[in-house]
Amino acid sequence: MKRLLGTTLALGLSAAAGTAAALPTTIEGAAGGGIVPWALLAADRPTASLTWVDSGDYNLTVLAVNGTVAGRVELSYARMSFDINANGVRGTVYGAGHTSSTIDVDVLGAKLKLLDMSDRFPALALGVQHKRSDIASGLRGAIGSGDDSGTDVYLAATKVFPVGGRKLLLNGTLRYTKANQAGILGFGGQGAGNDDGYGLRFEGSAGVFASKSVVFGAEYRAKPDNLKSFEEDDWWDVFLAWMPDKHWSVVAAYAGLGDIVKEAGTNGEGADQRGLYLQLQVTF
Repeated sequence: MKRLLGTTLALGLSAAAGTAAALPTTIEGAAGGGIVPWALLAADRPTASLTWVDSGDYNLTVLAVNGTVAGRVELSYARMSFDINANGVRGTVYGAGHTSSTIDVDVLGAKLKLLDMSDRFPALALGVQHKRSDIASGLRGAIGSGDDSGTDVYLAATKVFPVGGRKLLLNGTLRYTKANQAGILGFGGQGAGNDDGYGLRFEGSAGVFASKSVVFGAEYRAKPDNLKSFEEDDWWDVFLAWMPDKHWSVVAAYAGLGDIVKEAGTNGEGADQRGLYLQLQVTF
């Protein structure tokens, strides 16, 4: 039974009766939780998702597509659009040469399955995400950010355990990155006090199958802190996913994103960002 569970989960989230539903999609396009990629792969059919995050003073909209080829390689694309119209930073951002109302990040991803889940071992996968932000060079210079593009590499391990008649999913991911706010504020740093090097960061997820179609859990994502003037906080969320069948799903979460582009003297805009995360996903 455990081996069967591992096989069906490798194709997607599994109901107790074996009805597979596509995994949720992260904000960067990979299959997993909302902010953490898992070792499990996306469905072998094209999957599209729309994600909206309202963090208080800002919001993030993500359009993403993914799918798995030959049962072994997941391919994904996501466009993250970060709204910069918060009153506290709009003037500064526009003054630094970024005249669009959003900062957009394109993410091309691939994930290679290294090991199937079994009775003894977790599923393992190696992933890569190449990101390019359209943040203006003048704005990067003003905040001390280094480049407008960068590549994350991650190793994820995922295992499902039977606990008290339920199924518990645990995932751990190590990410090698220098992305500032997932790439929204560029990559690495330049100038005194800023860090331009890559580093390893831990990410984790835990989810409990409350029923055949409902999963609830929590995630944590450690972040790099490359910019001296813009301290970057770790992310977390608590989520509820509803997957009534293999074609569509809805995920709701409460997310804590820390301080995002906080500017002094702006009545707290950008400080301690917490808010609603919603995702609608369709698998064709």
